[in-house]
Amino acid sequence: MPGIDGFEVAETLSGYSRTKEIPIIFLTAVNTDKKFITKGYASGGIDYITKPVDPDILILKVRTFYRLYEQTLALSDSQKILKSEVEARKRAQQELNDKVEHLHTTLESLPQIAFRADAFGNVFL
Repeated sequence: MPGIDGFEVAETLSGYSRTKEIPIIFLTAVNTDKKFITKGYASGGIDYITKPVDPDILILKVRTFYRLYEQTLALSDSQKILKSEVEARKRAQQELNDKVEHLHTTLESLPQIAFRADAFGNVFL
């Protein structure tokens, strides 16, 4: 990557809404100092691995982080659905409140009449 390093790539990816949830694992044989490891995490990495690497461990880490990524996406989708449901319920509640207020206003404007109603809505004078 001429002119750009992995830290800048990670920062760029984490800055875009479409790519900010992509898990980034740094793998290096060169930058093994603590300051680079810290910079890797600070720039958006979820792990920082230095060589030599055990391939089995690396594969397990990738699978684990990918599974976490999928779960994060699923949770985000669920959150959007729930938020939409809450908004729909709020609108329905407001409509119901408006109808009740309208009915109260209508009843208050009627001349006083004595009546009763049963549980089925039948009105008796």
